[in-house]
Amino acid sequence: MKDFVFKSVEEAFLNAQIVQICLENKIFPVSEKADSIIKKMTDMHFSHFKTLAEKVNFSEVKLLYISIFALVIEILIQDKNKINPEEAKRRKLEEILRYIDNQFLTV
Repeated sequence: MKDFVFKSVEEAFLNAQIVQICLENKIFPVSEKADSIIKKMTDMHFSHFKTLAEKVNFSEVKLLYISIFALVIEILIQDKNKINPEEAKRRKLEEILRYIDNQFLTV
């Protein structure tokens, strides 16, 4: 589960534009097809997360999922307008992964 969360967070940091497109589409839908693709992608991601969370006996799976990924989205939004060199971005990613591990994934 930790690997799945860490890889998901890393992908979000490396592909912040995709996260931004998904968020913008929720507010200003581009098309039904785009909405359908994004919904399918997020449903599959949550489904996989839920399966892993249930294997390690996490309760409140949806709350855990929303807590982790809302935090990541908030950090990405804050960084959107900043010029962020790769080393600073890597350090921020490592910080957020440590925080998620300590706050959410410790059983």
